[in-house]
This record gives sequence, structure tokens and C-alpha cells, in this order.
Amino acid sequence: MIWVLGEKRDVSAVVSVAIGADPVISSATYEVFDTSDESIVASGSASVSNLIVYFLWQPSDVGNYVARIYYNILDEKYTSSQVIEVRETL
Repeated sequence: MIWVLGEKRDVSAVVSVAIGADPVISSATYEVFDTSDESIVASGSASVSNLIVYFLWQPSDVGNYVARIYYNILDEKYTSSQVIEVRETL
């Protein structure tokens, strides 16, 4: 995924199951890592709307990042990761 520096966007994950009722997401958090040094540049509580888990992020530096969303369904923990490349311009 390519973003432009200063752009504010949602990072999201859609939760689904193969068979059965829709899952109930009990909690969700996120972390954004800079891949150059593995430092955490953003973290906090993620929002949940129906089966979408998301958070709003605005990068402050050009680089490559990994956005991870952690969420719980019942007693099980899940993770969704996305790679984000931030450029000065497209």
C-alpha cells in the first residue's frame, strides 16, 4: 500500500469466518512499526464497526512501515498486518 507523506487515512482489517455466526470482536489495539529500526511510531486503541477493525494514522516521515491490528474474539487473539510505503509524492 502506498501513501503520500502527511496523508491521514484509515488502516483497516475485515474480520470474517468461513462457517457460522459473525464473530464478536471484544477489543482491538494497533501498533505501527518503522521497518528501518523496528521502532514503534504509533499505537493505541483501534475502533470496531460491525466486522471492521480500524484506526486513523498520519505518517510524519517517509519510509516503510508495518501496521498491525490486534483483536480478540472470545478468548482467542488475532493479528492483521499491512505494509505501508510512505512517499514524498506519487
